[in-house]
Amino acid sequence: MRFLNSSGHAGFTALPAQIIGISAVCFALLIAPTSAYGGDLNRLSRATLAETMAGIEDVDASEANLANAAPDSLEGKLYAYQQARRVLESAVAAQNMALEHFEDLAAMTASQVGLTRRQFHARKDDAANAYNALQQGAEAAQIVAQAALENLCDKVALSNDAMMELHAMLGL
Repeated sequence: MRFLNSSGHAGFTALPAQIIGISAVCFALLIAPTSAYGGDLNRLSRATLAETMAGIEDVDASEANLANAAPDSLEGKLYAYQQARRVLESAVAAQNMALEHFEDLAAMTASQVGLTRRQFHARKDDAANAYNALQQGAEAAQIVAQAALENLCDKVALSNDAMMELHAMLGL
């Protein structure tokens, strides 16, 4: 993951995926945009997902049913993954907004924003610090979402098609 300093230089840290040893396919699908599958819930069946997850074809994936399910049930695990994934998506969106704000500031001069050089550098420092803090939040959310996915799948990797079916079923 990238981190910023106030001069706009980016550094890189290890991805949480590298730290906890998850597959690159699962990580890429986990952070994929929510509408990557066109939003057509009827287009995808649960057939591929059912090959990996017993009982999934009989699950009522309505929000109310999932939210009220026992945590250790399949529905409860689906809900935990769904919610963790939504938190991750929000964290990544916030991080992207912070990066955009920082880049906007970095493209300006102190005089363009009506600040002294010291004030301007302080504002850039604040923007870089905000981005870095949001990055840490996104990394933590990614770890939680990955743990929820592993718990849901009993640590069995899902194919791309199965992940698409899972996300379509959960409205992700």
